[in-house]
Formats: sequence, C-alpha cells, structure tokens
Amino acid sequence: MIYLFDNCYLSTTNSIVETSKQIWIGSHPKLSQDPMVHLTYDILHSYEEINDDELDELFNEVHQDHSDVKTVIYCDVKNFMYVYSYFFNGILETAAVKELYSYDRLKENYRIGTFATRDVEFVDLPKTLKGTDTASTFSSLLTYTRIEIAFANSVRGNQEALKFCTDRINEMYDGSPGFWTKYAEQSLPAIMSDSEFTIQNLLDNNYRETYLDQFKVDEFLPNQIVPIIKNKFGFDYHKHFFTVINDDENYEVFLEPILEMTKEEFIENRVLDASIAIHYNLIFPNLSNFDSVNPIFWNMILKNHNNTTWLNKYKVKNGTYNQTNGTL
Repeated sequence: MIYLFDNCYLSTTNSIVETSKQIWIGSHPKLSQDPMVHLTYDILHSYEEINDDELDELFNEVHQDHSDVKTVIYCDVKNFMYVYSYFFNGILETAAVKELYSYDRLKENYRIGTFATRDVEFVDLPKTLKGTDTASTFSSLLTYTRIEIAFANSVRGNQEALKFCTDRINEMYDGSPGFWTKYAEQSLPAIMSDSEFTIQNLLDNNYRETYLDQFKVDEFLPNQIVPIIKNKFGFDYHKHFFTVINDDENYEVFLEPILEMTKEEFIENRVLDASIAIHYNLIFPNLSNFDSVNPIFWNMILKNHNNTTWLNKYKVKNGTYNQTNGTL
C-alpha cells in the first residue's frame, strides 16, 4: 500500500482493506465474477481502463469529497505502474520516480504495512517500472507530499520541509514502536485472569474497551505501557525493541536523554537529525506508520544523508521544497 495524498493509497490486490472506500482499475476477474461484490465492499468506482484526464478527475474527486476517509485504489500490475508513474511524475523527475518505485515495489510485494489478507492470487510487481511520459496536473499542484520526500528535502537543508516533517510526525507518531491495542484485544484469552475472562465480560463492549484502555499509548515513548506489557506478555518491551528490532544493546544511552524531552524536541533532535537517527533504525516510521510511510525508503534517506547528489534527486519539481535556503 503506497501513500499518495490525503487518505488515498495505491495498492495491488495482495492485501485488501475491506473497511476502506475502494476504487478498482484494470482486470480483476474474481471481482467481476462476484455478484455480491458491491454488497461486500464500499466501491466508489470500477474502471477496466482509465486515461490521464479521467485519472486526474478521479484524484480531484477523492481529494474534494473523500479526504476524510481511507480510500484505496486497487490495480492490476499494468495499471499500478501507470497510476504510480503518472502521479509521481507530477512531483519528481524521472530518475527519482524510477528509484522511488524500486523501494515501493518491495514494500508492496512484501505487504509491509498491511494486516488484512484475502484469498487472492499473489501479485508480484516487476523490478522495472514501465512508466508513462505524462504527468498528473493534480499531483503537481499539491501543497504537500509524502513525508519521506519531505524528509529527503529537509536533510538537504530545506527549512520548510523540516517544519512540515516536524508537524506531520508530531501528528502521526503514536509513541508505540510496534505495539497496537489490537494485539492486546487478540490476546484476551491469554492475558485475562480466570475471573476476568467470562462470556459476560467478552460480550460487554464497555468492559472490553475499559480493559483495553490500559494498552493505549498517549506518550511519544511508551514508558507507562512497558511494565503493563511485561506483566501481561512476559517481556521487556524496550529491550525487545532496541535489541531485537534495532540490534543495539546500548539502548539505555539512547533512552536516558530523551526521557526529559518533549515530544517536539524528540522529533527535532532525534527523529529528524539524520546523523543521529542513522544509528537507531526505525525510530520513525514505526510499525504503526508503515501503511503511510515506506521504511525502506526512509532508511535509504538516512544512509544517504551526506550524499548531496542522491538527495538532490528528490527535489520536488514545480515548487515545493526546491529551495535549499543557502545551506547546500
């Protein structure tokens, strides 16, 4: 699932988010053969074929009428590459679009950031993007773009992009490097006591919600929830995250100074300082952001934070983030 704009995403059919508003483009035999499909899914549009004008019209419709709901454009391989190329050609130069596709292809093929699965034939995107020479007028006029692209521009020294990243991460970052309340919900039989685990309690929505409240994270580091997870699941969450996921046994060195930071200070001084973040992979995005952010691309930016030539590929054409403010 690849983030485009607002709450709109592009995807193959490897993983279907059944609760989303959907747009289908291309050949989808199982969809067309299912007489109940419109009762099962919230399908906004279906296209066997689509052209440039229709696609820009579709983008505008989603932007104007459905920006507040998750909308996914599902495509076969041919149309995925067409929509992908057409949209990002309006934002980046050709070389950057091709390289970006190489990272997004892996994210899509590995289903990074998706939960919902369905009995569908696996779609494997090819290594080489078969792009279009045309570019979306809609995407070229956007006043914001993917946070990874903004991050690349902020590393180049662009203060507007840095401010965008700070605000966007402050909004997106839920403080949980991989733990969701749904994990606790799925594990209720294992973590509830005998007295708690009753049919009456499980059927009581208020009881379940109150019980699960203890697993909700409202801090930029999940310090309060760590002892709860240790008690219920039997492992030290900080130690697991930093030693297993990030392969860094010296995680206390990272944790100690930031315990006194505000969330915004943490974002500015750790997450968006590439020279520091490079040593702590996946500070951001964390797993809960993988639908909107490609961790492969994010970490490539970190690895190339001193490579001006590489970063310059991601200057956004037609305006946004093109200025370097005299720093590069």
